[in-house]
Amino acid sequence: MAKLAVLLTLLALVGSVTCQGYTGNASPPTPITYPSPPSLSPSTSPTYPPPSSTPPSLAPVSPSPPITYPPPSPTPPSPAPASPSPPSLGLRVGYYSSSCPKAEQIVKDTVKNAVYTNRGIGAGLVRLFFHDCFVELVIKLAMASMAANKLVVFVLLALLGSSNGDGYTSPGSIAGGLTVGHYKGTCDRAEEIVRDAVKNAIRGGRGDRGVGAGLIRLFFHDCFVQGCDASVLLDPTPARAAAPEKAGIPNLSLRGFEVIDAAKAALEGECPGVVSCADVVAFAGRDAAYLLSGNKVYFDMPAGRYDGRVSLASETLPNLPPPFAGVDRLKQMFAAKGLDTDDMVTLSGAHSIGVAHCSSFSDRLPPNASDMDPELAASLQQQCSSSSSNGGASGDNTVAQDVETPDKLDNKYYRNVVSHRVLFKSDAALLASPETRSLVSSYAESQRQWEEKFAAAMVKMGGVGVKTAADGEIRRQCRFVN
Repeated sequence: MAKLAVLLTLLALVGSVTCQGYTGNASPPTPITYPSPPSLSPSTSPTYPPPSSTPPSLAPVSPSPPITYPPPSPTPPSPAPASPSPPSLGLRVGYYSSSCPKAEQIVKDTVKNAVYTNRGIGAGLVRLFFHDCFVELVIKLAMASMAANKLVVFVLLALLGSSNGDGYTSPGSIAGGLTVGHYKGTCDRAEEIVRDAVKNAIRGGRGDRGVGAGLIRLFFHDCFVQGCDASVLLDPTPARAAAPEKAGIPNLSLRGFEVIDAAKAALEGECPGVVSCADVVAFAGRDAAYLLSGNKVYFDMPAGRYDGRVSLASETLPNLPPPFAGVDRLKQMFAAKGLDTDDMVTLSGAHSIGVAHCSSFSDRLPPNASDMDPELAASLQQQCSSSSSNGGASGDNTVAQDVETPDKLDNKYYRNVVSHRVLFKSDAALLASPETRSLVSSYAESQRQWEEKFAAAMVKMGGVGVKTAADGEIRRQCRFVN
């Protein structure tokens, strides 16, 4: 009955909807407000690298009451003659090409994002179409004010747009009014330009897959301090007394800034003053995940972020999860950003790529006691104590975070967690609670499940602390405010 009430309410609302004057920029729903991060005591521990969030499943549908069919009539009635379709229907391909050119694209984008999160919705939409065609009630309710095919389109949009899965929002309704395809019409090649810059950095003549890992980490570190506003990109200047986020201990080993610079320079050459640096960081993180996963992790990244003007190194330690954090602290720090335990475990899978400094996990190596696999611990101790050959100071070398598939974004990380072959305490801590342990086991068994949830978690994280025109800007150069 609850679903019926929702449907009837939507029909009442939809009855007055037309596409006249629609420009393709629908007003976004009320944005989600993420809670401000709590004031945590800064950790005194030295350097540390990444950490890295998935929408809960859509709420289950309440079972409908059983249908009671009437007994068959002794004399079956003559079938009613089929009503001929009125000539005025005029069904044809491209029906809305002039009155609402983006109609089919809007529906396509909405369905695509919903099905990516929950494939069951796709089956439901096919069934909805079938049931609609076989029962005339829904159509007749709206015939007075709009064509039946319009009703189906807008009901689908309303139903999908309102299904936010317990906190997860579809890209069309994410915080700050972010939308998929935000730059269509203002900078059509925006995402392509960023993608080319990322691809060149990872796969070009001097390609470095480590830069790809750095871009995913850069996106995470940006969103967790001041929100996803490119504040992590700002350089120190004489006019700024306080050190920027780049100077914070957790950010000293960040990589990928030059890729963002290259993408932004190309964008300014094609459509100056249009694409924000915050969106460039988000697109680059998405594209790096796609390339490093062997083209398996792909998703539409909503855009429309503005660039922040505040960047403080002092905010990095209280907001970025350290590599020695226990599971309770990890949950607390993610919750402060509007992200749940599922998001936290899912995004931790980004530790399947990239490198880590030995100082981030040296307390887990012999002679210290830890639950790390003894064979791995011995190997790491040897690598960390050898003379530096990778650019770091002796005793602070870098090693691959995933010894199985170090250059591939996959679910091997979770298998490593189960077998105690991970570097950080924060990784090992995922086995410390029944909830996180269950998620780790599930992801270790199904790479596809993790890939889908990782994609959705990246989108969700991309809505943390989004700036708008009221408190942000579109920087001309990503390293400096305008």
